[in-house]
Amino acid sequence: MEAGEKPHSSTQTVFNKIVKFFSIIIVFILTTTVLIISKGSTLFLVSQLRYPSYPDDSAKCSQHNSSCAKYGYREELTDSSSAWLWCLFVALLFPEFLTILKSGFIVATQNFHKPSIKHVLVPLVFQTFHSIGICILFFIALPGMSSLKMALVIWSVCILPAFFKACSDRNAGSRTKTVIYKALDVMSLVVQITSLAVWTVESGDHSQIWSVATGLFFTSFGWWEAYLPYDNALVLPPFFEFLREVRDQTLHRNRQHLSNVLVSAWKIVISFTFLILLTVTLKPVSNLGDLFSTVKFKYEDTSVTYITPGGPPPIHINESYVDDCLSTRAATPYYTTPDPGDCSAFWVRICLNKSPSLAYVLCPGDTRYFSNSSSLTCYNEDTCCVARDQVDCFERENYESCTNPEEYSEYPFPEDSEVFSNWEITMKEESQSYLPILVLAVQIISTYFAYQLSYFAFETRIEISGFAIPMTFAPLFTVLSLFLMCNEFSGDTCFFDSVFPAGLFFNCSGKEDFLDFISGNWIFFLSFISQLWITSHIWTKRTQKLAKEELVFDTPFYDSLLIEQSLLLNRRMDDEKEDASNILLNKVNTKTKIIGCATMWHESKEEMIALLESVLKMDRDSNLRSRTDEDFYEWEMHIFFDNAFDASGEKVNKFVFSLLGLMKERGIELKKSVDTPYGGQLVWKLPGQTSIVCHLKDKRKIKIKKRWSQCMYIMYFLGPEFLEKLESWNEDTFEDQMEQSIFQNTYLLALDGDVTFEPDSVLKLVDLMKKDDKVGATCGRVHPTGSGLIAMYQKFEYSVGHWLQKTTEQVLGNVLCSPGCFSLFRLQSLMQNKDLNHSHLPPALVAYNTDSTEPLHCIQYDQGEDRWLCTLLIERGWRVEYCAVSDSYTACPETFSEFYNQRRRWTPSTVANLLEILKSWKMLIKQGNLSVFHVLYQILMLAGTAIGPGSIFILLVGGLKMTIEMSYWASFICNLIPVTIFILICLFGKPKHQISCAKVLSLIYGLCMIAVFFALVFDIGGSCPWSPSTVSMELTVAAFLIVGILHPAEMHYLLYGMVYYLTIPCMYMLLPIFCVFNLDDVSWGTRETAGAAGVHHSSVYDTLMDVFNPKQEIKHFEEAVVNEIKDIKNDIIPAVVKELSRLREAVMNKNNGTIQTEHEAEDSVDGHQTPSWIENIGHEETDLAKDQHELWTRITKNLKPVKNNEDQKQEIKEGLKSLKSEVFLLFLFLNSAWALGIFLMQLSSLESSAFTIDWVLCEDTEPVLAMPLNGTSVIPETTYMPLDPINFVFILFFLVILFIQFFGMLFHRIKTVGHIIATTNIFYTGRAVDILDHIHAEDISILDGRPSIGISNPMTVEEEERM
Repeated sequence: MEAGEKPHSSTQTVFNKIVKFFSIIIVFILTTTVLIISKGSTLFLVSQLRYPSYPDDSAKCSQHNSSCAKYGYREELTDSSSAWLWCLFVALLFPEFLTILKSGFIVATQNFHKPSIKHVLVPLVFQTFHSIGICILFFIALPGMSSLKMALVIWSVCILPAFFKACSDRNAGSRTKTVIYKALDVMSLVVQITSLAVWTVESGDHSQIWSVATGLFFTSFGWWEAYLPYDNALVLPPFFEFLREVRDQTLHRNRQHLSNVLVSAWKIVISFTFLILLTVTLKPVSNLGDLFSTVKFKYEDTSVTYITPGGPPPIHINESYVDDCLSTRAATPYYTTPDPGDCSAFWVRICLNKSPSLAYVLCPGDTRYFSNSSSLTCYNEDTCCVARDQVDCFERENYESCTNPEEYSEYPFPEDSEVFSNWEITMKEESQSYLPILVLAVQIISTYFAYQLSYFAFETRIEISGFAIPMTFAPLFTVLSLFLMCNEFSGDTCFFDSVFPAGLFFNCSGKEDFLDFISGNWIFFLSFISQLWITSHIWTKRTQKLAKEELVFDTPFYDSLLIEQSLLLNRRMDDEKEDASNILLNKVNTKTKIIGCATMWHESKEEMIALLESVLKMDRDSNLRSRTDEDFYEWEMHIFFDNAFDASGEKVNKFVFSLLGLMKERGIELKKSVDTPYGGQLVWKLPGQTSIVCHLKDKRKIKIKKRWSQCMYIMYFLGPEFLEKLESWNEDTFEDQMEQSIFQNTYLLALDGDVTFEPDSVLKLVDLMKKDDKVGATCGRVHPTGSGLIAMYQKFEYSVGHWLQKTTEQVLGNVLCSPGCFSLFRLQSLMQNKDLNHSHLPPALVAYNTDSTEPLHCIQYDQGEDRWLCTLLIERGWRVEYCAVSDSYTACPETFSEFYNQRRRWTPSTVANLLEILKSWKMLIKQGNLSVFHVLYQILMLAGTAIGPGSIFILLVGGLKMTIEMSYWASFICNLIPVTIFILICLFGKPKHQISCAKVLSLIYGLCMIAVFFALVFDIGGSCPWSPSTVSMELTVAAFLIVGILHPAEMHYLLYGMVYYLTIPCMYMLLPIFCVFNLDDVSWGTRETAGAAGVHHSSVYDTLMDVFNPKQEIKHFEEAVVNEIKDIKNDIIPAVVKELSRLREAVMNKNNGTIQTEHEAEDSVDGHQTPSWIENIGHEETDLAKDQHELWTRITKNLKPVKNNEDQKQEIKEGLKSLKSEVFLLFLFLNSAWALGIFLMQLSSLESSAFTIDWVLCEDTEPVLAMPLNGTSVIPETTYMPLDPINFVFILFFLVILFIQFFGMLFHRIKTVGHIIATTNIFYTGRAVDILDHIHAEDISILDGRPSIGISNPMTVEEEERM
């Protein structure tokens, strides 16, 4: 490796590093924040629990403004004791409900391993103690102390983990280091125990003094799994060995789901029983019935402010009406008099309805009553009250610190009072409080986010900044925040009155000095330090990329009331032991081997160059990676060339010569040319010391086409031993699962001959494989390359398909197709079913290597082999996943004809395989390979595909009607005519004529779509911009824009959306019709020669063309003659020349007396002749090793071409025609019935509202004449624009599916960002393994008493021996 060189990795780009840098900051801030909020809300819930036997330390705000003397205050509070009790109970058990939902769904719908008694009893016992302990701690112990003390005490819940760690046989390396570590382990245990003793001594005022130590000790039983000693514990080794066995078998053999359900349900029962006993004994509510009957999560608390006015004006109370009341003050019927006791209030006499009354008025805010001669009429003019500094109060009291309500407050004097006797005015402010349920929601959400953010930090390998640091400092920040808040509250109980309702706050013991606080609680801070040491592995232990939850945490979910401790103490640490032999064995077993397997046929030189460039990058990248690099892999490349020889079999074809010339141009020397049972091999050695092996397939010796090439290389890499087992497969063949482990980390990279990719894209696929051993195949983001409108359409189509379709399938359970142009397959998945639930099915390779003997086989097996292979994997328990950050580029059809022929193959195969999946939906759900939601989604997609043409047709009817304002019937007929013409041409014409017609109609429909687009745009500016049609368009455009923004590197593909829009009728109405009517055409259709481009249908159309166009018949005759001459030249002449040469040699040998028969010459070593194809390329022959020859002979025998059986071929042909007729009739009926039904409902909606729904976004208010008895009046009537059936169809099918896919994309996008973060390095360059680098894994024969396991290419070994 040259100095300064690094393996290729696109994750090291500046952009990805910036993303990771800001992600680290954001995750750190969010995790720290939610941890503080979670702990704070938990302590707030506990602080609201009140028991008669406990001292009430809560302080209440006595008044809103303690310096105001004229007001009196009181609070009328609703009793909320039972609500707070239930909120804490729900917060405690929320994770248990989640566990039951998750594991219970698996138990109810999927196959699972039933655990033995010990696998249930052991977790049940530990969790029983844990559940009792946490109930005692939070319902009895903590409510009897201040909130600050609560936060400190819970640092002492690590007793059992500390004991287990002290008993561990961990070897820290050197003896000194081991002794120091063990001493620290023991000291941590001592500190944890001491803190309990100190609390017991110092908390004599706690009425339930026993509860703290008991609760802390029992609570620690919940975190036993992560701290079990490794091999031989220092004490009680049999006991710890038993616990390890239970833990490992429960976690790693999928037995945990039923156990989780039982344990969580038992914990709920225990907690509920404890709540009942608590109510009976400590009486947080009056009686047990009140625990259920008085629960209110909505409270109407009342704040009462009261004041006593001064004496009223010198008038008779409620005096009778006098004449001068209106005569003298008719224009100003208000008479004001100041309150003699308050400068900011006055009395007012109101003359209304000939019934004078009296009222007391408070000036608004800080104003004062302005008393002068003109003030008698000020109330009528709203000028009674002016600023404080403009009023001389004289003898009236001027309350300096009192403010009145912001508006004039008028209080009428009671009418039934005859004398004034200390009349009191009360001002009530009622507040509806949802505080209990609000605090509960905050606690649940913040705790759940803390858990998810913690897992995200491990998954993305930012565990130091995203987990360790927040978990360490968040508790300290919580204590500091509580300390400051309690000091403020102790100084002023009304300080937080605007935030917390009256009487609700943390339990605060009084104002303290910070240093006194530290010194008074020194033991608990030592407990915090001991907790740091007990959980110190969170700083030193790194996880693998994209680690699953069970590899991060030992138990499912978390303890919501002790979120920091549950996450810290559940962090797995059992693989921390450093054992050189185990590490070496693990290194051998997990060695990654990637084998590139490209299939070629008629690729151009430019396409070959693209593939070769990618292979050279892989060669260089694998050579530069050190064996200690966590992404180290072994690489080799194979190319399988279909039909590589000419008709005589003596020469390679021009495409092979093109590859040879390309290698020569690049300076890559041909090392070997080998004659093989299937044809031949060409071997090149690349600069990075890896090889390219090109397998030349002779169609006379072995089956050609992509599926058989894949079967060929799968069999080869499995080797003779497993090939023999596959040939004699039965249900017990692969009973020993360990026998298959050699293939678990060997991956086949399936490639097309024109694909371009980067090494980092391959490693991204490997990441998903390593994350989950259930993944059998992974695929990446495929980018089509090419120019022209058809290529533009495909670029947008591929983008949307990957952005929305594949991501949704991934989120719902399984991707149904991993494209053969760039996919990674686990070799183990192709020859072994995932578990015993699938043992009745043959391995995927056995089923994949099945000849097409039925009409449906030709469609399902041969037309979409990559989708069928994925179907086989899914049925056998394997997962197929999609990686959005693994990019590849492949050539796409650039002509209309080639594109239609490609989709003619893909569409029927897609539907056939989807039906195969849905047919087995019950079994697949039981196996966990599909979810119920995935099945429903695929049914919806299948229904949309089946009636898609009819839906597009009816939308075109509505669009044409809206555009040129014709009647619905006229629009229907105008759209029906071209569709009928196209169906007739498909029924009677050749495929090329069908495609020509589709081209013409595509142009016409494209112009119609332009008109519809402008009609929709103009409709936005109409009477209602929110009509159904415009809203549908706006939502669709907005969704695509958001999706594009979330894919910034690919956002430019949105520019091709206009081409996609214009071709909707062509691709979603005409193309399905073309596919159905050509269902019996099973030719490849792309990259074929002119003579084999498709099946020639004899039709009525052809006969008429021959009769009325004799030139066409002459042209066909000329083409047939030319093809016949070419066949003679290619087949007969070389054979004749070969025979003449053999006769000439025989005559010469006869003259020399050395005549031998042809078979004798072949049996003689000296008489062996170099195959003519090797001579033709100008290279020397290399002999094929004996074992290789035997292996290839067996493979060739398995893939021997099927002899032409005309009867069988005719039977399949007739079966395909029959299948086409059945599908055609069903397809035509469904779409005709659907389109006609929607159209008739549309017509009915014009006459009545039977099939319409009010579209409330568009109001239509029209005047309506009403004729009551006394006259005529105009009454406005509001109506709404109707949602007609056509718009309803679009919203129901297209927008619903679009939004399902949109939310699936959002979820998957978060995972994609996590993948980017996990594979981007900023501060480190990779994980170093503590082993001797000079020890080569392949040189180790025995490790830890077991043979080393690996897979190597025998050809490579042979080549190394020769070189």
